[in-house]
Amino acid sequence: MTETEDYDKSAIPSVEYDPIFVASPAYGITLSNIADWNTAFSWGDHAGLYSPLGHNHDTAYSPLGHNHSGVYDPAGTGEAEATAHVAAHEAASDPHTGYRLESADHSHQSAGAQAGKLDHGLALDGLGDDDHTQYIKHSLATAINDFLLASGAGAFVKKTLAETIAILGVTVFQKARAYRANAQTIPDSTWTKIEIDTDSFDPTNITDLVNHRIIPTIAGYYQVNGSLNISVPTVTALVVSLFKNTTEVSRGGQFVSEYGGSVSDLIYLNGSTDYIELKIYQISGGTRNLIIDSPRNYLSVVGPF
Repeated sequence: MTETEDYDKSAIPSVEYDPIFVASPAYGITLSNIADWNTAFSWGDHAGLYSPLGHNHDTAYSPLGHNHSGVYDPAGTGEAEATAHVAAHEAASDPHTGYRLESADHSHQSAGAQAGKLDHGLALDGLGDDDHTQYIKHSLATAINDFLLASGAGAFVKKTLAETIAILGVTVFQKARAYRANAQTIPDSTWTKIEIDTDSFDPTNITDLVNHRIIPTIAGYYQVNGSLNISVPTVTALVVSLFKNTTEVSRGGQFVSEYGGSVSDLIYLNGSTDYIELKIYQISGGTRNLIIDSPRNYLSVVGPF
């Protein structure tokens, strides 16, 4: 038969009968196996990415070409070495200088990302220099009723209550009334201050019950009233007066054969150092007792006008 002659293809056997081929591993390769290998080959090279099934690190060993030296510890020693590493890290100096530790005291940085941004918490004891110009220092205020007023952009000055009121252009009245609630003796022939020790009212805090006087904090003219009574027997003479600082400025008159008196006047006070006191001078030949109740001994002021 020539190459161009037809032949009966069905006569060609479809099963391999060669005993040598049948006995070889190639005999077991199927078309499906070949297709799977072609697919796997298309994935590329995965060498070194996966471990064989059953490969584990439960025990200390190093397969050929696979070494964990210096990375893992033999079984049973990992916890101890980890604890040792933690202790060594805690004992070491802080290498994280670029971070802010919330639990630590801080210094005042003048440069870097945190400059000027640190919170002044309870750990701040004070400043060696005045480098916080964005804050108002408490030390500017030196007395009760001081005010801090802006004198320019970012600048503040201290002003008294009187100065602040003058700047605001408002009228503020002060008023106070106080009396003696505890026993007090009045010696003979001596100017004696009535030691007021209890407020009837004092909304602007101008009574001084320690030194027994009234000290207005706004300059101006004040209406001042005082009254007192002492125990019988009848005295030969009794004088009730108002004293501004240490000087008598208003006398209520000299009463003969009386045991009480009163006084009132309009008195200028400078709003800072001037104060008012109520005093008595009695002549009876002996010591007398002040009658201690609010209606019969008191000192009051209202103003300024």
